[in-house]
Amino acid sequence: MAEFFRAPIGPGYDENDKLKLVIARLNEAQSNLAQIIDVLNKIITTLTSSKSEPSLADIRKTISDHRTSLATNHKQVSEAMEKLKEIRADDTAATALTAYIGDLVDIEELWEHITQAYPEDFPNSLASKSLSRIVTCRTMYEDLHKTSVLFTVPKTIKGLVQERRPGSPYDFHKEFKREISDPAIRVALLEDMADVEPTHIGGMVDLQAGIIYSISKQVTWRILSSLVLVLLGFVGWFIVDALSVNGAAWLSWFSKEQGWNGFDGGAGKSYSRFDLF
Repeated sequence: MAEFFRAPIGPGYDENDKLKLVIARLNEAQSNLAQIIDVLNKIITTLTSSKSEPSLADIRKTISDHRTSLATNHKQVSEAMEKLKEIRADDTAATALTAYIGDLVDIEELWEHITQAYPEDFPNSLASKSLSRIVTCRTMYEDLHKTSVLFTVPKTIKGLVQERRPGSPYDFHKEFKREISDPAIRVALLEDMADVEPTHIGGMVDLQAGIIYSISKQVTWRILSSLVLVLLGFVGWFIVDALSVNGAAWLSWFSKEQGWNGFDGGAGKSYSRFDLF
């Protein structure tokens, strides 16, 4: 799988100042993109609340109610994308960002598609469109947000996970619920990170639980952490197996040792009580 890991993750990030600048700009844009998507969702919900097709007057009024928020966030995304282009245009960035050019071009092209589709002052241009065009606009913003998130998160997750001691759980869904509201995107990221060498993301991924268990930066501690996880899994399996196979016999013996009455392990008699006096 690993389709979102075309560019290197983890290794070299701490020393790559240009990449840090790129990710900082994209993080700024992601916050604004998320707010635009949220507002567009509200607009679409309002316009579809009626059984009849919304009129152009309805669309204009609904968008007017949210004009300030849409315009402000759109402008801030535009500023972040311009800064991104300036970083890439710097001669010193050519080598530092070589491995990431393909991903960054994808992000820039998605933004260009939005600005070409709505060349006028946004969201004024949106007010003259049909409901279907507004839905399309939302999809375009969602695609840009998703692509940007898929680029930034894998490259910064290592530092976040390894802030914790080895073996500690990092709840990915909880930590990124606000930044990545779509659970499907979070699952996609976890699936791809599970296919990557643990040292690149700073931990071992538990897909079912949505947890990344931190591993040490030192090789020795990483080996010990892995052994502990395996051992815990084995102990858990042994306990479950022992209780399921020999549970009744073990509880019968234990009740006698503890001085309990009324437990013989038989069907229909699985009650117990303490002789307190």
